[in-house]
Amino acid sequence: MRTEELLDAAERAIRNSGGAVSIAEVAREAGFARSACYAIFPTKADLLRSLSRRHADRLISGAWQHSMVGTTRDQIRAFSALVIDWISAEPELYIALDRDLTAQEQLDHGVFDLIAQVTEEHLHAQFPGDEMIPLAPIWSRLAVGGVLMTINWWSAARTMTRDDLIGYIVDTFAEGIGDRSRLAAANT
Repeated sequence: MRTEELLDAAERAIRNSGGAVSIAEVAREAGFARSACYAIFPTKADLLRSLSRRHADRLISGAWQHSMVGTTRDQIRAFSALVIDWISAEPELYIALDRDLTAQEQLDHGVFDLIAQVTEEHLHAQFPGDEMIPLAPIWSRLAVGGVLMTINWWSAARTMTRDDLIGYIVDTFAEGIGDRSRLAAANT
């Protein structure tokens, strides 16, 4: 129970003050003594790692509820839309959960690292066989990283509509995934 309360408090603190908040500020936001917060999250990286897991789980759950069981194109469309919506709704959390905030406590598993791992597992399940063994780790990171970088660019540039952006993302990645045998053969 306290863990969830601290994660809720951390979200509020990050939304209000940005990702540079301290554990002491999170404890104050939660109404707990600092020692109670440190007992659950010894470092800020531990706190951010738990928040990353929480939001990765929410994004993945949302993706599964929004057509992730359809065609490859449906899955890419659902994932892209959810990421765009999450980044737009939670810009401070996005920055805090996907970037290194301090030199001493690097966030080794940000929200998108976790999503890439789940995407890799999904690719293995969706395309069983030996050819996917070397491709799934690459594709999952290309897809998640590519979508993320494209959304970052679009967030600043806004040179097209959200729907057009999603359409371009879908076309780009669906074509690559659809021709996996050609891509697998490219390295032989």
